[in-house]
Amino acid sequence: MQTKSKPSLESKPKPILIPEVKPESSRLVRAIHSLIAIAVVVILWLVFLPWLADRPVVRKHVDFLNDRRINASAMFYTELEP
Repeated sequence: MQTKSKPSLESKPKPILIPEVKPESSRLVRAIHSLIAIAVVVILWLVFLPWLADRPVVRKHVDFLNDRRINASAMFYTELEP
C-alpha cells in the first residue's frame, strides 16, 4: 500500500513560465501599435473634428470668430516686456 505524502510548507510553487518574445515579433508588435496610434490620430483629425465643427454650438462660436476676423490660433504675449 502506497501512502500519499502531503506537500510540505517548505516546497516552493512552480514559477509561471513567460513565453520568450522574439525580437522580430516585438518589433512587429511595436510597428502595429504605432500604426494603430497614427490611424486614431488621422480619424480624429479628418473625421471627428470636422464633424464636431459642424455641431450647432461649435458652429455658433466659429461663425462668431469668423464674423469678427478673429484668428483663434494667434498667440498673444501680453506678459512680455517690449
